[in-house]
Amino acid sequence: MKPPSKFNHETLYQVLFESANDAIVIMDDSLFIKCNQMALKIYGCNREDIIGHSPWEFSPDIQPDGQQSRINAQYHIQLALKGTPQNFYWRHRKKDGSEIDTIVTLNRIDWGGDIRIQSIVRDITDKRRTEREYLREKAFMDKLFESSPEAISVLNEEGKVDRVNSKFLNLFGLNREEVIGKPIDDVIAQGQEHEQAVEITREVHSGNTIEMETVRYKNDGAPIHVSLIATPIEVSGQYIGGYGIYRDITERKKTEKALRESEELFRNLVGNMPVGVYKSTAEGKFVEVNPALVKMLGYGSREELLAVNIKNQVYFEPADREKIIAGHKENELMVVRVKKKNGAEIWVEDFRWFYRDDKGNILYHEGLVHDITAQIRAESALKKTEQEFKNLFEMANDSILIFRPDDEVILEANTKACLTYGFPKEELIGMSLKKLTKDVRRGERTIRQILEQKTLESYETVHFNKDGHPIEFLINFSLIFYREQQMILSIERNITEWKNIQQKLIESEEKFRSLAEYSPNMIFINIKGNVVYANSLCESVMGYTKEELYSTGFNFMELIDPKCHTQIMEAFRHHLLGEEVPPYEYAIRTKQGKKLYTVLSTKLIRYGDENAILGVVTDITDRKMVELTLMNQTEELKDLNATKDKFFSIIAHDLKNPFNTILGFIGVLKSEYQELDDTEIQKHIDTIRISAERAYNLLENLLLWSRAQTGNIEFLPEVFNLRNNLLDTIQLLDNMARKKSITITSDIPDHCFVFADKNMIGTIVRNLLANAIKFTPKDGNIHVSVVARNDYLEISVKDSGVGIPPAMIDSIFKIDQKTSTEGTEKEKGSGLGLLLCKEFVGRHGGKIWVKSRPGEGSLFTFTIPVVK
Repeated sequence: MKPPSKFNHETLYQVLFESANDAIVIMDDSLFIKCNQMALKIYGCNREDIIGHSPWEFSPDIQPDGQQSRINAQYHIQLALKGTPQNFYWRHRKKDGSEIDTIVTLNRIDWGGDIRIQSIVRDITDKRRTEREYLREKAFMDKLFESSPEAISVLNEEGKVDRVNSKFLNLFGLNREEVIGKPIDDVIAQGQEHEQAVEITREVHSGNTIEMETVRYKNDGAPIHVSLIATPIEVSGQYIGGYGIYRDITERKKTEKALRESEELFRNLVGNMPVGVYKSTAEGKFVEVNPALVKMLGYGSREELLAVNIKNQVYFEPADREKIIAGHKENELMVVRVKKKNGAEIWVEDFRWFYRDDKGNILYHEGLVHDITAQIRAESALKKTEQEFKNLFEMANDSILIFRPDDEVILEANTKACLTYGFPKEELIGMSLKKLTKDVRRGERTIRQILEQKTLESYETVHFNKDGHPIEFLINFSLIFYREQQMILSIERNITEWKNIQQKLIESEEKFRSLAEYSPNMIFINIKGNVVYANSLCESVMGYTKEELYSTGFNFMELIDPKCHTQIMEAFRHHLLGEEVPPYEYAIRTKQGKKLYTVLSTKLIRYGDENAILGVVTDITDRKMVELTLMNQTEELKDLNATKDKFFSIIAHDLKNPFNTILGFIGVLKSEYQELDDTEIQKHIDTIRISAERAYNLLENLLLWSRAQTGNIEFLPEVFNLRNNLLDTIQLLDNMARKKSITITSDIPDHCFVFADKNMIGTIVRNLLANAIKFTPKDGNIHVSVVARNDYLEISVKDSGVGIPPAMIDSIFKIDQKTSTEGTEKEKGSGLGLLLCKEFVGRHGGKIWVKSRPGEGSLFTFTIPVVK
């Protein structure tokens, strides 16, 4: 659909010019002659500081590249005047002397028949500020999470624990290794509570928030009563995990049980009353209280309330209590301000009576307490609302009148109305509205209509001021009750100047098109889902021609990433209701399918006598890419820290222990050599040899792993027969297996050629076999097999060993998890072997995994590409 030939372009121009996110100035040669509001904001000036001045006056003398600002600016201006658009980085200086980083666009435009320069200045300082704010916000949230008084767990989308705070670990008697990466339901729930916990996790995954009291279990099996809030974490409507917030209410449960047992009679009498009931001594101590009063005053239990000092802890003014004691009035109803346990204020009606002894002395005060805080606050709010109405009435920018509907006599008028009509308030009040208009009949018809229909749309009319000058008004009538009668509230907006300007704006079509076409943003106008205008940047970025965009069969939503459809439709719906919609981020798709991240600013405008939506689209893809890069770098840094910790752990412990053994036994040989027989000497030498071999193997693995982490191991794939490589490795470890009477068997095809690094494959199989021998008891067996799949081979090492606990399965290939354990004969290990296996398998583009059950052995399998 082609755009209408005539429309209010000046309105569009002004909206676009003044509401643009960038500073826009118009220059006559090198002098500013016009600027928008954003220019005033960016430069920190008023219009007098800008108009008539040159751009280099708002710049430091020297730009960051060493060029003089004046010469460099004149150079770009001259190129733009010759018709060559300019786009460059520029350092600006604000009026207060502070400097900002910007991107400047210069274009030559036709301005009412004259050649002018249009300059668009974009402040890019916010990008860096955003990054700093993100880091500060993250640190704040981490601190808030850890210092929370509640136990908190954070789950991933699979229901496994990503994070817990110290309060959680203390509450359940756990350490982080026992909970991180495990299903939360398996860690703190047992029996029927486990089934309940699984159902809660399922509900949260469905987007529901669960609040309840239940039972969970500590690490030693002890039950804990907790109040639980489980709520989903969603990003853009997508479930990514959940929070669990736990509060220990075990003591509260015990207290409630004791209260039920000790106050059965009292509860039967007054426990269900909705008002507070009390019995107190003259000295200011409660003797009995009902649950309603405990709750009303915010205390956790009856016993807690019984322990308070009424005079000092319940009354804001202790003198109020003294007044009550001194008055001794029977059956008295008093309104008193009291305070809750947390210091909050409430108002109550206290109806009291007294118990006296035979001599007339007061023994006890008894009473009924009703919370009337809502009533008191409602009365206060009403007074406040009335005052706010009066303030709004007087401070409004529109003229406001209140008049009787029968004779239209004005009863109230605000200051703006007096100024607009030119009458002092004492003259305007009491005057009939009919004296201010010549179209009396229309006014009467309008009043009848609002009395019959109760509603009326705004309409335009002409009134006259005291001097007889006409004033064009946009008037809105409403029925109100004023002075206990039905009156009419008239809100009148002076649109005389706007009407005059509207006529001039019709001549501004060329200005709008010039600004829109040279804008660095995509600009479009949409009517009822159809694009009726799009600037050239829409064509070049989106890949659609204007004919395609304007065609009646074109679906505007094809430009929007499907995940953002609901967001866009909701924003358009708010616009059509006349509501403002702040700029928001969304994703679009070009005709070629490329995804762009953008910010959309929209305005509801009139276009060709129809309501339309003017949209300005700013490409923020680069900023999004920076954010993603920061996230990736954070993950890389986490892996590097884990690698460092692992390295130091091995050096500090695993590498140190063998040498302690060697040095210790050498010391024994040296000091006791004469007393030892040959058998003992040989035994010590064997121990030294075993420790030395263990240290050597550990050091060899450590060096190999270190070289892998630093990228110093060269990947040299070649074609070779895997069978020979595997048999050599099995032969190498056969002696180690025989010492434990372990049998190694194999099932390897004769011809299974692979394209791989021979040394790396040998290292993988050697480590898997060594682990199998380590965790297989005497007289066990180990089987090595190779199975051909489509494009790869599966190499498996299966043992009849002790197996791996389920809790360790997910962590054995992770650098930041401690998984090394002693073998069946106390063999030591560092955990490096499986890390090397994962590293080398990854170099080949393969995968490695394990299947195991305690007591049933383990099956390690990895894949490498096959040669066809």
